[in-house]
Amino acid sequence: MPGAALYAGTFGLLLSGLQSLAHHAATALALVQIGCGCGLGWLLARHELPRAAPLIPFDLLRIRVFSLSLATSVCSFMAQMSALVALPFEIQRLGHSAVATGLFMTPWPLALAVAAPLAGRLADRHAAGLLGGLGLLAMAAGLVFARVPSGEQHPRGICVAYGAVRCGLRLLPGAQ
Repeated sequence: MPGAALYAGTFGLLLSGLQSLAHHAATALALVQIGCGCGLGWLLARHELPRAAPLIPFDLLRIRVFSLSLATSVCSFMAQMSALVALPFEIQRLGHSAVATGLFMTPWPLALAVAAPLAGRLADRHAAGLLGGLGLLAMAAGLVFARVPSGEQHPRGICVAYGAVRCGLRLLPGAQ
């Protein structure tokens, strides 16, 4: 019970503080929340480390490949979700209607439909590290291409870039 309370407090305060910082609201309060969340996180680690079955699998986090894979997964998910959330707003900011924005978003699921069977076949024949590296390269290339200043790029180009991001993510082992 104390572990669950520390876990809830840690992540509740960290997420609340980060959310406040993202909206530039009450920066001092946000920093206090993040600091308290870090303090509770330290207490959580001290509480859970000696346990036989901790809430956080510290034994797995000590394995370098697992930790690196987890960090890579978190970063690629954050990049993908940031792109997916920002894309409709950017297209509408360029002056397109909601219908046009929806049509410009279409390459995202289409890329998934094209890449999924390919990724399945490739996963049976090639190492996960190779596929993961290629997927991350495709995602990074799409995000870099999409980063061209809005005045210089048509929304269709942005959508092609995000399609590349989605194809790259599909190549990642375990990607959705």
